[in-house]
Amino acid sequence: MRLRAEGRTVLTFDGDQVRKARGIETDFSRAGILKNNYEVIRQCESMRDLCDHAIVSLISPFSETREEARKVFGEEYIEVYMRCAVEALIGRDPKGLYRKAIAGEIDNLIGFREGPAYDIPKSPEIVVDSDQEAVEGAVERIIEMVYRRGVL
Repeated sequence: MRLRAEGRTVLTFDGDQVRKARGIETDFSRAGILKNNYEVIRQCESMRDLCDHAIVSLISPFSETREEARKVFGEEYIEVYMRCAVEALIGRDPKGLYRKAIAGEIDNLIGFREGPAYDIPKSPEIVVDSDQEAVEGAVERIIEMVYRRGVL
C-alpha cells in the first residue's frame, strides 16, 4: 500500500472483520447496522493516536452515522461514496448476497428491493463509480484528496 510505503502507519477497518473481532453477531436490521457503524466510529476514535491514518471500508447506509463520523473526526474525515450500478453488483456478488436476495432467501439487503434504503451521501469528498473506474485511478484520487486536505 502506498501510504505504508511512504512510512505511514495505517489501520484498516472492514465491517465484516469488526463484527467477527467483537464476537457479536449483529443482524442487518437498521438497528444492527447502526450498532455496527457506531462501534466502528468508536474503535477508530479510540485508536486515533496509534496511527497516521485509518481506512474504513464498510457499508454505512445511513446519513446519521456518516454525520457522526464527520463530527468526531472533523477535517480528517474523508467520505468516499462508492457508487455502482446494481447490475454490476449482482455480477460481482462475492458473498452471494444478491443471489440469495433474488431467490427470496434474504430480504434485508441494503438498498436492494425491500431491504433498508441507502441514504445517498449529500456531499461526499469523493465519488467513485466502481463499475466504470479502475481501482488504481480511484486510489490516486483518494490519496490526492488526503494530500489536499493536509491530512498527510
